[in-house]
Amino acid sequence: MTLKEIRKTKGITQEQAARFLGVPIRTYKRYDSEEITKENIKLNSLANSLQKYSKKPRKSHRFPKFDLTIIGAGFVGYNTGLVYSKRFDITFVDKDENKVKDLKKNFKAVTSIKELTKIDYALICLPTDYNEKTKTFNVKAIETAIKDIFRINKYATVIIKSTVAIGYTEALCHKFHKNIFVMPEFLREKHALEDVKRPVRVIVGAKTITDKLLDFLKVQQECLDIPQHAEIMEPYEAEMIKLYSNAYLAMRVTFFNEMDIKIRQLGLDSKKIINSLGKDERIGNIYNDPSFGYSGYCLPKDVKVLQNQTGSELLKAVDSSNKKRKSDIAKEIVKTAKEIKEDPIVGFYGVDTTKQGKDYRISSTYEIYKKVKAHGITCIIFGENKTKSLNAFKEVCDLIVCNSNMPELKDVKYKVFTRSIK
Repeated sequence: MTLKEIRKTKGITQEQAARFLGVPIRTYKRYDSEEITKENIKLNSLANSLQKYSKKPRKSHRFPKFDLTIIGAGFVGYNTGLVYSKRFDITFVDKDENKVKDLKKNFKAVTSIKELTKIDYALICLPTDYNEKTKTFNVKAIETAIKDIFRINKYATVIIKSTVAIGYTEALCHKFHKNIFVMPEFLREKHALEDVKRPVRVIVGAKTITDKLLDFLKVQQECLDIPQHAEIMEPYEAEMIKLYSNAYLAMRVTFFNEMDIKIRQLGLDSKKIINSLGKDERIGNIYNDPSFGYSGYCLPKDVKVLQNQTGSELLKAVDSSNKKRKSDIAKEIVKTAKEIKEDPIVGFYGVDTTKQGKDYRISSTYEIYKKVKAHGITCIIFGENKTKSLNAFKEVCDLIVCNSNMPELKDVKYKVFTRSIK
C-alpha cells in the first residue's frame, strides 16, 4: 500500500493530498509512491490522516457560536482568528490602528480591550520579547491584558497562546484565578494558516479543568480540517513542551551547521554526506539544511530563556555556536567577495523589507549583512532603493548572498553564496 493508492481511491491529486495533510508539495511527492511499512512512523501517520479525507460536508454543529476575543493580531492571532471564525464570533484587539482598519473589513476589531463591554473567551496572542535585564520573556503586555479582561468579566476564560516561561501560567492562576490556561502554538511562520487548520498536536495546560474550557475545545475542534483531540496537562508540562520543542529545533539546525563547517574544512561534499545521514529514519531529512544560523522571532529568545531557567550547558553551547556561525559566514563572504574584485558589491537576496516583512531585522541574512558591511564592503539589499529590478540587481552585484537556493537566481548561480544543499 502507498499514499498514491490511497489518494486514487479518494479521487484527489498530489496537490490536494499535500494541502489536506498540511505538508509542502515537494515533501509529499517524496512519499507518494513509497511503500507503507510499520517501521516508517512518519509514512504511517500520513496514511492514517489521508484515509480520513472526505468530500462529504460535515454534520451540523452541536454548539452555538461563542464569542472569542483575540488579543494580538500578529501571524499567530490573525491566522488563528481566520480558522476559528468558522465556529466563533471573532473580535480582534490590536494597538496598530492601520491593522485594525483592515481587520474591520471582515471582522469586529478594536485598538484597546477597554473599548469592549463583553468578553467570554479571550485568546492572548501577544509577542513576548526577550528582556535582557530579567533574562526572561517580557510579559507586561500579557498581565495588562488579563487585568483589563477581568475588569470587564471576572469569570472570563483566558487562554494564553503567547510563549511564556515554565511556571508562568501557574503563577498567574495564583495571582488572579484558575480560569487562565496555556495553549502553546506550534506554527511555522510561512505556513501558519495551514498549521492552524491541521495541527500536529493540540495541548492545553490547565490547573483546573472547567466546563467552559471543555466547551471551548469541542468547538475549537470543529474549526479544524482534521479534528485533533486536545491533550490536557499541567501548565508546567505544556510550557515545557513548547520551549523544549523550539530548543530541539535550534539544536538540530546548529548540529548540521557545525557538521557543514567540518565538511567544508575537509573539502568534502555537504549534500552527499547530509543526505546519506538522513536516510536513517531516526535522523530523518528535516531541519538538516545548512544555513546562516537559526534566527527569527522565536528560536533565539526561547533558547535563551530555557537556558537561563535550566542552566543547560547544551543550550548555552547551541547559542554560542549559532552566534559564531554568523560571524564565520560573514568573514567567508568578505573573503570570497574580495577574491572576485578589490572593491566588490555584495547583494543580499531574500530579505523582506516590505511592511509585511517588518521583522526582517531579526533574520540571519540581515545580521550577516550588517557584519559584512562593517568590514567596509559595499552592500545592497534587493528591494531597497534602486535595486527593485531583479535583473538590475543581478547585474550590479559581484556576489549575491542568499540563505537558500532560489530558482530565480539559477541564471547567476556562479555569483550566489549560500550554504543550502536543497
